[in-house]
Amino acid sequence: MISKSETLIALGLLLRQSDEYNASGDIAGERKEFPFKPDDEWVGRWAGDEITIVGDYDTSLLYQWTNVEYRDVSIQVQKMLNVFVASERLC
Repeated sequence: MISKSETLIALGLLLRQSDEYNASGDIAGERKEFPFKPDDEWVGRWAGDEITIVGDYDTSLLYQWTNVEYRDVSIQVQKMLNVFVASERLC
């Protein structure tokens, strides 16, 4: 289960856009190195994409439609987040 603060970190990683890969101060804070490689599949994957946060209670049925049209990436994002949180504990 991802906590509220981890959700914000995950969104920051997924939406990250930067010309310099290791210029990670906005996310990494005081740490010296960003814990991901430039070819990481998930960091920045949603940069520039339109995203919507919608719950199953919304009457637009968008939530139900996304379960058909898109794949669940929760496990992959949790793995990415685990790497980030583990590296933060080491600093």
